[in-house]
Amino acid sequence: MSVKILNSFLLGDINCPPSKSYAIRLIACSALANGKCTLLNLGNSYDVINALSIVNEHFADVEKQGNSVIISNQKKKYSSTVYCGESALNARLFSVIKLLQKSSFTVSGKGSLIKRPIATDLIQLKNMGISINFTRNTLLPIDFNGGTLLPGKYIIDGSASSQFVSALLMCLPLLHQNSELVVKNISSNKYIKLTIDVLSKFNVFIDYNSPNIFKIKGNQKYLQGDFFSETDWSSAAILFVAGALNGDISIKGLNPNSNQADKDIVNILNLTNVTWSFTNGLYKVKKSNIKAFDYNFTSSPDLFPAAMILAANANGKCVFTGLDKLKIKESNRLNVMCTELSKIGVETNLQEDELEVVGGIKQKFADFKSHNDHRIAMALAVQCLNLENGGKIDNIECISKSYPGFISDIKNIGGVINE
Repeated sequence: MSVKILNSFLLGDINCPPSKSYAIRLIACSALANGKCTLLNLGNSYDVINALSIVNEHFADVEKQGNSVIISNQKKKYSSTVYCGESALNARLFSVIKLLQKSSFTVSGKGSLIKRPIATDLIQLKNMGISINFTRNTLLPIDFNGGTLLPGKYIIDGSASSQFVSALLMCLPLLHQNSELVVKNISSNKYIKLTIDVLSKFNVFIDYNSPNIFKIKGNQKYLQGDFFSETDWSSAAILFVAGALNGDISIKGLNPNSNQADKDIVNILNLTNVTWSFTNGLYKVKKSNIKAFDYNFTSSPDLFPAAMILAANANGKCVFTGLDKLKIKESNRLNVMCTELSKIGVETNLQEDELEVVGGIKQKFADFKSHNDHRIAMALAVQCLNLENGGKIDNIECISKSYPGFISDIKNIGGVINE
């Protein structure tokens, strides 16, 4: 479905959706817990719904009660295919968690997920005694044909993704002896810290005194309880940009002490001289003159699309580094954002791992492509709000992966969108 978005000034309050990264971690931990877990504020993003389906088919009973989800009666279920939709996080987490059942199974998905080299890091399980077969190099589907996840000291490469590290940190504490995980080329370490924070809420603890060495006591148990998912800083980032370009908005529900990587949007706002404040639980952001800025996205790659919109509207040249992860997201976000923003005259120059973006909008209207990428779609939608004659975006429904209510939320604060 295509939408046309007109130039609009945004004014009002927005309740940000729950963080799917946080919610999925809560769901995975609840699948490993002893007893009943009640989860609140999970939201209804596609990836979260998929995670609940995986747990219900493979690990525990899942029941929705009003605004909460109950995960209980943990037991081995014998479904042999772990279907992960388009979620790389679900594929990596539940592949490793499923190994605890000591059975053969297949991990599959659809759409963009089956085009991504999702097993670049999972292949390291072979060195940990797990039998893995790939039908298409490191792409899904993947067959796990036996082997037992054992305690021990493991040296792994974390350059492909932090999600595999998170999966091991969830599972190794359940084994009968202590383990040590040494991660070379660690990436997106803030997501690992988020995992460790969630684990602690279930009374599972990781000794993390070094940036890349994790000491893990065995024989730990996940405790049951009530757990609340944090509001999503990733979704908030694009809302901050919307306000900075053409609005005066307040964003509710964000935890200022969160371990979510995309809380770094606040650092970017400071670099760009955007007018913002935090008072009485509300983050407020106003239309500002955007200053050119430089940024490294190694720890928070999901902020790149939002930051590119700021750069496109900045006064001067921005320089971005830490871009390697952007090529293997739901789309090649590096190339896609450069291509789409060129439609409104934004100049870019990519040299190896450094991107120069020269701010300045030269066109009044654009017909953008979402490339079936939720973060690209939302970023370009925000840009349309600030084009003189607006713009169009195709396949807007891809936003359901993380923020299904994005269009209605923007409409509620003044965005003129014709669906």
